[in-house]
Amino acid sequence: MDSQELKKAFFAQEESFFGKKHKPYKNKHLRGITTIFSSIASQPNYKEIRKRYKVDKIISKILLPKQMHYVLYSFYRGGKLTIAVPNHIGQAELNMQKMTLIKYLKHVKDYADIQTVSIFRDESFLKQKKQNKNVVSEMTFKEKSYGIFENNISDDKLHKSIEDIRNLIIKSTVTI
Repeated sequence: MDSQELKKAFFAQEESFFGKKHKPYKNKHLRGITTIFSSIASQPNYKEIRKRYKVDKIISKILLPKQMHYVLYSFYRGGKLTIAVPNHIGQAELNMQKMTLIKYLKHVKDYADIQTVSIFRDESFLKQKKQNKNVVSEMTFKEKSYGIFENNISDDKLHKSIEDIRNLIIKSTVTI
C-alpha cells in the first residue's frame, strides 16, 4: 500500500465530530471519545456549543495557526462574525484579516449571508482564568535536612552550586 491508500483508509474510518452520522460499534460498552462527545453535543441543550464549534473550526481553516493563537472565542449571529481576542496585538493582527474571512466564509453555505467581521478585546476573560488558579507562595513542607553532608566534588562550579544548596537548606531550617 502506498501512502495515499493509507490516508484514504484512515480518513474513511474517521467519524464526524458533531455530525449526525456515527459509525456503529459492535461492543456497545466500548465507545470512542469522538462518539461520546458527538452524543453529548447532539442534545438540544448544546445547540450553541455546536454553532460555536463550527465557527471556530471554519476560522481555523482560514487563519494561520499564529493568528488563531489570538482567538479566545468567536460566534456568528445575523450576518456578523464576532471574534474576541486577548490584547491589542491580536486585535490589530485579525483586523487585517477581515476581508479574507468574509471572502472565504461567503463560500460556506451556513455563512453565505455574512456582512461584517467584528473583533474586540476581552481582557477580563483572561483575568478570570488567572484568578481561578491556586498559587501556593509559602513552603508547603518542612525541611528535614540540616545541610550536614560532605561536598567531595572537584569541579569548582558544581562545588559552588552544592554549597549554595547547603546554604538554602540551612536558612530554611533556622527559625527566627
